Amino acid sequence: MSSVERLAEDSADEKEPVKATPAELLKIKEVMQHFTKAFSLIKMYPTENPFVEAALESFCKALKDFQEKYDDLNLGVDEFSFKYKGTVVFSDEQKKKSLPFVFFKDGMREISFLKGIGREEIEQFIDLLRKDIERPPEESDIVNDIWEQEFPNIRFFAMDEYLESIGQGTSADIPQIDTSRLYTGTVTINLTSADSLEDSEENAGEKSEGTAPKGPSPVALPTLSEVELPQIERLLSSDRDAPQIQELVNLLFEILYLEERDDQFSISLNVLEKCHVQFIENAEFSDANLLLQRVLELKGAVRDDSEKREILLKKFLLDSKKESAIERLKRVLYEGKVKDYDSFFLYLQLLCPETISLIAELWKESKDQDFRRKISHFLDQIGRYFIDEIVLLAQKDKGSLKGEIIRVLGKIGSDKAVQNLKNLAERDGPESRLEIIKALGNSDNENVNSAVIDFLFDKNKAVRVAASQRLRYTSDPSSLQKIMSIVKRRDFKKRSRIEKTALFQFLAHSKNERVYEFLCAILKKKTIFNRKRNSENRLCVIAALETAGTPEAVRILKEGSSAKEKSVQRACRLALRRMDTRSPVESPALGAQNV
Repeated sequence: MSSVERLAEDSADEKEPVKATPAELLKIKEVMQHFTKAFSLIKMYPTENPFVEAALESFCKALKDFQEKYDDLNLGVDEFSFKYKGTVVFSDEQKKKSLPFVFFKDGMREISFLKGIGREEIEQFIDLLRKDIERPPEESDIVNDIWEQEFPNIRFFAMDEYLESIGQGTSADIPQIDTSRLYTGTVTINLTSADSLEDSEENAGEKSEGTAPKGPSPVALPTLSEVELPQIERLLSSDRDAPQIQELVNLLFEILYLEERDDQFSISLNVLEKCHVQFIENAEFSDANLLLQRVLELKGAVRDDSEKREILLKKFLLDSKKESAIERLKRVLYEGKVKDYDSFFLYLQLLCPETISLIAELWKESKDQDFRRKISHFLDQIGRYFIDEIVLLAQKDKGSLKGEIIRVLGKIGSDKAVQNLKNLAERDGPESRLEIIKALGNSDNENVNSAVIDFLFDKNKAVRVAASQRLRYTSDPSSLQKIMSIVKRRDFKKRSRIEKTALFQFLAHSKNERVYEFLCAILKKKTIFNRKRNSENRLCVIAALETAGTPEAVRILKEGSSAKEKSVQRACRLALRRMDTRSPVESPALGAQNV
């Protein structure tokens, strides 16, 4: 089945459009955010770049989540926006980087991503977009490119006028038309060909008296509607307004790829560097990003041909990171020139790690939460690759940036990140240690328990409680041994009930025979002194066994229901009754069981 279908097929039977729900719109806007981010990144980085990989993965996941709940994703395409069920869900009126305009300019009016589309197909589709925008405007045609690719799970609608106009007419008889007059609704046809002029003069000399002069055959021009006229004028004006500096950059790269003389290569590269500086001064970071990426590609291409040219390109890249260049970035930002913060932070990523030190100053100077969220996203993107540098920022910071870096380290979750969190904890106060415990609890690292357990020995009660509630159930012998050693300590009785319950729950979930024997012994233990605290310990054990719900836990509770101590007996029987009435899928969360 062809990917191109006619819009007119459904127009005869129009129905009242179904409006999207608020939840639907929230989900679709999330999908569009990931889509446009992947599109922006792939223009500057190769597909295998980790930033592109992460963006594509996020887009695929968001699209899959949407499709599982709402089925196919159908987007209406306007000149500068995408619509979903009649509501604008994404808009970008900057022609040079507008994703909707890429589709609209070639006649596309609707695009659909069908349920079942996979990562490979999405990657091919976005890569096709990248190749299309890299071509000169007169050569790009995204509608034709997608149609030729025959994506199995991507459908689109395009205007018939655009499709039928492709390939019509013959070049021999097409006159030249003054396109600047199209907006008036009239055109003047000029025959500028030398052959045509000579033919006209010969015809004029051969005329016989009374014979009407032979003129050129009339050319039938299509009538433009009121809707089409402004569209065509906007397309034409976009070419007229194209910055000359961008054309110069394209020309310079063509020269650099072909140039075999090192001295001339250096001269052309110096001009390119001035263009780069001009992009920064004008806050055109999308163009600056693309320029740097092309320099990196050029550096790879000349590596085997000329050592001197490779050195020159290395210097170009190093100069873009030197102190004066960083100061230029700050000045442009503080002067309020930057409008596209996404491109700005992508540019900072390209220059890492030299630009990381700038982040601390930007965070401190800005109180705008949206801007700080951009910084947080920047740290998320670069943190995994520059752990030492962001940890150095955290060590120097005394404010909220430290907390943000702690969050990032927890999200990274590598052994190196966990170790750095432990190192930061040794230097900081209780508030910072609480943030570190929270970050460790959110980490996916399997060895994070070892770091959390260390906080169970902290002098601060709030830190100990937080650590006890962040423990993960595990059968790791080392972790079990450490927790049992804490429970056996004399001062354990003085700990809060929340701490005791959380630690006993950790032990009860271990399914370790030795641990169950230990818990059973606590229930049966008879004491004369400190009866109140010992009784509290036993009640905490009962709550932990109920939460675990294992056959071994049930056995111990049944034994406890026959205990001589009435409080233990009643608590065990009540726990067993609650376990009988509870649904199999229900299970109290760690630390949530009432004692």
